[in-house]
Amino acid sequence: MGKMVKTKMKAKFQDSVQNSTESETFKSLFGKEKFGRVRCYGITTILTMLKRNEEILVIKKQHSDEVDGMKREMDGMKALFKTMMKQRNPHMSDEEISNMMATAVPIVLLLFHIRLYQLIFLIVKRYTLNY
Repeated sequence: MGKMVKTKMKAKFQDSVQNSTESETFKSLFGKEKFGRVRCYGITTILTMLKRNEEILVIKKQHSDEVDGMKREMDGMKALFKTMMKQRNPHMSDEEISNMMATAVPIVLLLFHIRLYQLIFLIVKRYTLNY
């Protein structure tokens, strides 16, 4: 008897699918729209959460691009610094210049991390004020 019921339901479903639009079929399977809910994302997901996540992804992408740009600039500055040091101090070896840069780079990285924390603070501040 269970098999016969499944067969009838399957036939009825196929008829309704063939005779209706996609939205009507979707509505018949999942029910009416519920205000504030987003279908197929689970019970706890709401539209503002999706928008917020999208904004966060955009900010992360911007941050990643900014970090990549800073890394390229840093590499350029290192090369320029090495060239300038070699011109001003021809007696210095490449190893001495590298050692000098090794002591200077942590200071530059510290400044970079300070800027990074400032950006994170601004992002957190923005979201706590908006929500």
